[in-house]
Amino acid sequence: GIWLYITTRARTYQAGRMSFGEFFLTLQGQKVVGDTELVGHHRFVCECTETLLGNDTVNLIGQSLHMHGTGKKMISSIYDKDTSALKHQMLADSFDYHHQANVEYDTPIQFTGGDKVIVDCFYDERNAHEAASGFFGLGTYDEMCESCVL
Repeated sequence: GIWLYITTRARTYQAGRMSFGEFFLTLQGQKVVGDTELVGHHRFVCECTETLLGNDTVNLIGQSLHMHGTGKKMISSIYDKDTSALKHQMLADSFDYHHQANVEYDTPIQFTGGDKVIVDCFYDERNAHEAASGFFGLGTYDEMCESCVL
């Protein structure tokens, strides 16, 4: 079952989630690494944040990095829209499917529409989960590359 609570009082703070990376499934059905390779790397450059936020600024309070069975390493970087300076970077240097990287920031990070997000995912089929499909997709055994911010 499910419990649903409804209130007519507005909350003090609003929260939401934004996802970057292979979120729109542009690689769905494609192999994670080539036919003759065991390791691979995919870079996703997200320059659409102005479309999402306009010129508004939001406070990021946490982040999670998400891959599946062949994931080895993941880096999510946020760059300032005006100076191109690195504002924040999260690294999962030794990615573990069973222990996904989730953090709450000690101090919120200012994120403004127009900031650029780059997500780098590294894969190694030698360390793959035994049922990994070897393809990108939505299934549990398919591969993903997603950086989510709150």
